[in-house]
Amino acid sequence: MASIYVLLPVMLISQEIKSTGPDKDYQKFSQTLNKETTYQQKNSGQLSNYVLHPVQLPAWFFKPSDADSNYIYGIGISEPGMPEKEAFELATLRAKSVIALLSNATLKTMADNFIQESNGEKGSDFTTKFTNFYRVEAREAFDTSGFVLVDTYFTSFNEAICLFKYHRSKNLPNSYIKVVADVYQAERQKHNTFEAEERFDCSGKLFFGNDSSSFHYMIHSFNNVFEITSKVNSDSLIFPYFNFRYTQSDEDTQQYPANFQSKLNYGLWKSFFEVFLQELYFIAQNPDVSVKQIGDVYTDQTLNLARETTHVTLPVELRNLYISNNHFAMKLDLIK
Repeated sequence: MASIYVLLPVMLISQEIKSTGPDKDYQKFSQTLNKETTYQQKNSGQLSNYVLHPVQLPAWFFKPSDADSNYIYGIGISEPGMPEKEAFELATLRAKSVIALLSNATLKTMADNFIQESNGEKGSDFTTKFTNFYRVEAREAFDTSGFVLVDTYFTSFNEAICLFKYHRSKNLPNSYIKVVADVYQAERQKHNTFEAEERFDCSGKLFFGNDSSSFHYMIHSFNNVFEITSKVNSDSLIFPYFNFRYTQSDEDTQQYPANFQSKLNYGLWKSFFEVFLQELYFIAQNPDVSVKQIGDVYTDQTLNLARETTHVTLPVELRNLYISNNHFAMKLDLIK
């Protein structure tokens, strides 16, 4: 008896799939992956990829100086994403510039507190502004044989870190370093509008015989939106804006200072540079401050300006560096 097969049509019923928790996580991580691992360089079709796991830094980074008071210790750090050779050259130049600032920095500061009251048809309008400007500069002659490279490290973010120490020898200087760093900080408020602006700008140049090397580095932030400019000699560096992260091993963890700290999202040098200049400024606030009060009355407004200025030269030493919750801090001590 022959078998009879009946072919029945298969009905595919389309159903709307509702998004679940795992689906939302998938979308979130998919978007994050594209953002974190693809970087389109300006004026080029090249892609740069970075490993974004937290970098654990070596123990010597957090305790750069030892008990030997005959040496001045300084750390220099390159930008992220640099070729290794060029990165260590930049880190070396910056480390020597930091030593110049530590050994004989001159600090000039000026702070203005400004309040304006304008009487118009709508009543009294108040504008307040606090502006702080300070300059840290050093011009030092060195004997290059006095510089000793203590240690180096190259992170997975392609950042070079150099630790140098310098001992003032009896030999005649054969090199010259000039470093000038300007810091501008402003807070403005008019009615309910508040603005905060900061600019950290540093130029360093090392002269050795007929040769010279230089760098320029600037951070400009407006309401927590950052722009970083970096140059080595006459070459501009393209700064990779990624969410960089760093850790400090448990055995190296020390008490975290509360003076200044900087989030490490933009790399090590950005935070080191910011906090270093702010710590120098903080140490210099002990000397006498010159205060100038100005009060002028105009036809339609009252202007009050309080101005403070300082000018001091200090030798300091780099004692400890700290990282906690991806924030960076440091401790500087005055050399007495």
